[in-house]
Amino acid sequence: MGFSGIATLTRHYAFCYSVSVSSFSSSLIHITPSTKLLTRKLSLPIRMSSTNPNVKKHISPYGSWKSPITADIVSGSTKRLGGFSVDSLGHLFWLESRPTESGRAVIVKEPGKPGEDPIDVTPKDFAVRTLAQEYGGDSAPLPLTPDYGGRSVCYADGVFDSRFNRYVTVREDQRESGINAITTIVSIDLSSNSDQEPRLLVGGNDFYASPRIDPKGDRMAWIEWGHPNMPWDRSELWVGYISENGDVQNRICVAGGDPSLVESPTEPLWSSQANTGLAVDFLYNLEMLFCLFSFLVNGETRSCGCFASERGLRQGDPLSPFLFILAMEGFDSMMRITLQNRWVKGFEIEDSRATMEAWNRPATTRGKISLSKSLDKGLLSGELYFVTDRKSGFWNIYKWVESSNEVLPVYSLDAEFTRPLWVFGMKSYDFLKNHDQDTLIACSYRENGKSYLGVLDVNLGKISVLDIPFTDINNITSGVHSLYVEGASSVHPSSIAKVTLDDQRTKVIDFKIMWSSSSVSEMYNSYYSRPELIKFPTDVPGQCAYAYFYPPTNTDFQASHGETPPLLLRSHVYDDPGGPTAEARGCLNLSIQYWTSRGWAYVDVNYGGSTGYGREYRERLLGSWGIVDVNDCCNCAKFLVDSGRVDGERLCITGSSAGGYTTLAALAFKDVFKAGASLIGGHSDMVPVVGGRWQVVSPDQSRKIYQALKEKGLPVALVEYEGEQHGFRKAENIKFTLEQQMVFFARLVGHFEVADEVTPVKIDNFD
Repeated sequence: MGFSGIATLTRHYAFCYSVSVSSFSSSLIHITPSTKLLTRKLSLPIRMSSTNPNVKKHISPYGSWKSPITADIVSGSTKRLGGFSVDSLGHLFWLESRPTESGRAVIVKEPGKPGEDPIDVTPKDFAVRTLAQEYGGDSAPLPLTPDYGGRSVCYADGVFDSRFNRYVTVREDQRESGINAITTIVSIDLSSNSDQEPRLLVGGNDFYASPRIDPKGDRMAWIEWGHPNMPWDRSELWVGYISENGDVQNRICVAGGDPSLVESPTEPLWSSQANTGLAVDFLYNLEMLFCLFSFLVNGETRSCGCFASERGLRQGDPLSPFLFILAMEGFDSMMRITLQNRWVKGFEIEDSRATMEAWNRPATTRGKISLSKSLDKGLLSGELYFVTDRKSGFWNIYKWVESSNEVLPVYSLDAEFTRPLWVFGMKSYDFLKNHDQDTLIACSYRENGKSYLGVLDVNLGKISVLDIPFTDINNITSGVHSLYVEGASSVHPSSIAKVTLDDQRTKVIDFKIMWSSSSVSEMYNSYYSRPELIKFPTDVPGQCAYAYFYPPTNTDFQASHGETPPLLLRSHVYDDPGGPTAEARGCLNLSIQYWTSRGWAYVDVNYGGSTGYGREYRERLLGSWGIVDVNDCCNCAKFLVDSGRVDGERLCITGSSAGGYTTLAALAFKDVFKAGASLIGGHSDMVPVVGGRWQVVSPDQSRKIYQALKEKGLPVALVEYEGEQHGFRKAENIKFTLEQQMVFFARLVGHFEVADEVTPVKIDNFD
């Protein structure tokens, strides 16, 4: 968007934000000492809303209502989830970003006992910048790779390779060029006590993601793509075979390589469920031996029949060292070590130096381990599953048949089983642990603006939909007899829930919130506006687009008869990852409720180009960014005006990143919105890329836009923030931004006085 367009503004107002980016060190662990860690107490309101229906509401203009959902509440009580994982013992870990600590990201472990507090794993003086690795203990983390200075080398999306005791990860290297970074897949040896240069495994293309190693450590799958494609346009799924020295060779393109077939495969995942019946029989027999050992060692009688059947055979499980010792040393040796170390104590396996020594033997020794031909070829090999949108245009789950190099659909539905690859580490499905021979997949899919959680029986080709309160589901991780699900709804903020299933894995018997982004959200339930999914016509005859509309809601106030509310339109959420192909999902967001509880109508638009509705909908934006999105936003606002739900003279628009560009273009080239706020910049050549540094608008760009508007004589304000990156992470900045937007819009187009006491910034050409 050129500045000549900015100069043609005649009736609109703009509120511009600029963010200055601070550099940080980027070794593998991405932990840097925090600068000032800001803490402050939340100012919780004393007065809550009355639930008595006989209490008369106050009559007050829209936009002027008093609300207990203050900017302090929004900014200070809302944490961000960076991801979560479950270890082999069933312990839940998550990564949370805390606005009250200047956005510091911390790895947290679930409480050891009910009633206890979660445990911070990350030391107080450090912040975790990525999910590349988890850390434990109270001492400072140790670097695994050299520090090249600044952000010249970054790592993400890694997995542990137990066969070679190494960490396999995506690396972005900007040492030669900060513009054209070199992205590869590398490995880091974990047996060394010092940082070292990573070893190149895969390279040559522009971008890589999702390196995933099979249970035996023989094969690695990954996703790659090249310019000018984004990963949701066209990408490729590859598999390489790992040699005895750890190299990746004999590579095969599994999906995406056929030029006649447009697809974007993603989320490769190896199963470990083949021939599980053989493994269960073996484990039952092994359990009987443990019972015998328990009798010999402790002189106690133990019942059998539950322990082995509830556990899968995998590395990292407490049972695994026994099996590997049995394979390496033989039965006599295992019995001797067991008796000496008294491992068995009522089916609980204690740590032992002997087990760790056996488990941590050199890779050359581990490579010779073989339990039996049936176990080696069945249970531990794994089959490759992934998600792609070939032919149907919807992301569905597929399976690779290695023997014939054939791709087969696992389940077909006109719904999306994943999201666009804007961030690393997405996990929209996982394999359920079970002792039957069936392969069961816990998965989520999105259909008609709602997410569903289900269990897919691969053998039957059937999904059992699970009844949970979430209407939006992001990531899924399988636990012991349970699932951990990241989700939300119109009354649930972003949360992690533990979903316990019945023995058939078809019904939910317990649903428990383990983590919530907001600890105070339930206090204001009566003030929440419930989103309505609306469909409105676009400029193309017969074509529609979608949005979530939030009407003004406050139990204490109502407007006078005949008044229609002002509208704030947002082009995608600015506090979730994703750019022009993101999706508004109609979930509880206190930032939205801040507006609706004060008497504003709010609409979150899924313009053409958004995900959740298939490839055809997503590709509407190809070659038309700044056109389709702008037109759809304008058409949505006009649809709400024509339906009598909002005031056509008080239409405002906001957005950040890609949405900031849409905001500026709508103000410059359309005559619909009266004012707007462009957050975190937005200019025509801003192209965010996965695996690379976001091309954040420099403060100078925002200053030029601001100067052009000021010289044109239009009311405009520019606010710059020091130390923020691509998005607001600090509580004080989130609070300030909310309050200043509110006052800015109220003063220029609102025709009302806001109830909050806020000192407004100076508006040029107005004050």
